[in-house]
Amino acid sequence: MEEKAQTPPGKKIALQLLLPLFPVEATLINNLVWLVQKELVKIYGYVIMPNHIHLMWEQLSMNGREFPKNSFEKVTAKSLVNNMKATNDTILKNYAVTATDRQYNIWLKDPLAIRVFSREMAVQKLDYMHINPMQPHWLLCTNPADYVFISYILRTKCG
Repeated sequence: MEEKAQTPPGKKIALQLLLPLFPVEATLINNLVWLVQKELVKIYGYVIMPNHIHLMWEQLSMNGREFPKNSFEKVTAKSLVNNMKATNDTILKNYAVTATDRQYNIWLKDPLAIRVFSREMAVQKLDYMHINPMQPHWLLCTNPADYVFISYILRTKCG
């Protein structure tokens, strides 16, 4: 029987309290949760940074004719742009593009995707992801367990 990892109670409460204060992170997390609930992806680890996201996932099935990655990017981009418009966020202009199919481009066209071939490689990539918030150029925390937008606590509690 397969056991499903659950968010430890303290982490869940912290997310519930913080998500209204962090609309970008809330958008990303809500869309990841939706993909998991629809059984389109299995998430092994994540870190949401101020200007990027690290995500280790397995795409389980298509979302209609669309890959889950494309669904995630499309829905989150639309939500983020709508949020920036609603709040008159001046940063939105930084994402403006002169393209025929869109006004704004939130995601990189070709993000760095690395295929993971072994458990050892997965552990190495997760370790890298989880120390990212502690890097000198970020200094977002001194311990990954203290950073809210990270899967580190799940990994340490659930293996």
